[in-house]
Amino acid sequence: MILLLCFLGSISFAQEINTLKERAEQGHADAQAYLGYCYDVGKGVTQDYAQAVYWYQKAAEQGNVAALKNLGLCYEYGKGGARDYAKAVSCYQKAAKLGDAWAQFVLGRCYYDGRGVSLNYETAVHWYQKAAEQGYAEAQSRLGDCYKYGTGIAQDHAKAVYWYQKAVEQGHAAALFNLGLCYEYGTGLVQDYAKAAYWYRKGADQGDISSLSALSRFYQQGKGVPQSSEVAAYWQQKAIDSGHRGLQLFLGEDIQQYNDSVKLDYKKKTEQGNAVAQYVLGRLYYEDGDYVNAVKYLTMASQSDTSGAASFLLSKCYRNGFGVPQDVAKADSLQKKALEKGWDEAKSLDDLLKGVFD
Repeated sequence: MILLLCFLGSISFAQEINTLKERAEQGHADAQAYLGYCYDVGKGVTQDYAQAVYWYQKAAEQGNVAALKNLGLCYEYGKGGARDYAKAVSCYQKAAKLGDAWAQFVLGRCYYDGRGVSLNYETAVHWYQKAAEQGYAEAQSRLGDCYKYGTGIAQDHAKAVYWYQKAVEQGHAAALFNLGLCYEYGTGLVQDYAKAAYWYRKGADQGDISSLSALSRFYQQGKGVPQSSEVAAYWQQKAIDSGHRGLQLFLGEDIQQYNDSVKLDYKKKTEQGNAVAQYVLGRLYYEDGDYVNAVKYLTMASQSDTSGAASFLLSKCYRNGFGVPQDVAKADSLQKKALEKGWDEAKSLDDLLKGVFD
């Protein structure tokens, strides 16, 4: 891959894309992989998923790890053809066996979800472990979950804490929340409300919605922090503004009553052009499975929201055909829009598409 980066640094895509094509046609795997990426994202060439898949395949046949990963993503998301989860898994398996941490994690996820393979928690844990040992934060967090709940492996709260801590060292938001939970309930370590509040605050500062919810609850109850209804309301509003219903569950309130009242309230606000209200309403409809209304309000919100949240959730609707005809190109456009606005969840998929090229 160092050779690829050196080569790429010596050319201008606008002027010498033909050089890249020539090298790809000569059988250079790195050039083939990067040409596939260029077609994938429309960099220096007209975007063409079929061509992207073609060149990824050429490079993958030579064992190019980045091409295997991106080809798997094309199969998984139906880029350049029909979705084929089994083929995606095949690509991930090859890359994982070559030692790539991202591929190991994604392969574990496939086994955990039963996507493209038969559901197998033990095998999922095996691949999570491989990736976690290489320092892949998401795998460390997921492995912590498996140890915590005894999913695919013997339950071991101490090991759950160990892997959460490893992920936390890299600032992983979900791990911050889960480590807070461990301190709150004394799971795998000594119960300590103050430390739980500390980690919830860390997660909240990253915008993690579960952490926002828990922090609000702590201030309301005075657990590990001075009791303050005012501060609790502040964090509560942040969670609600993110469209998260988990806060209501934490507080023990009736979820259906919450949904109905919030929808009525936010419908009034949408009439005033409030983008946050449009997003919250769209998200509530999305979570309820009413995708037609979800698309309606998310489309409204995406026109003026500055965070990219609405664009990202709307991209999922188009990518999966929820409430609208499936349109991968439209989904990619919305994904890009969310990324440009800095929405963190959008970064993950964009980074995966880039592989290790950009």
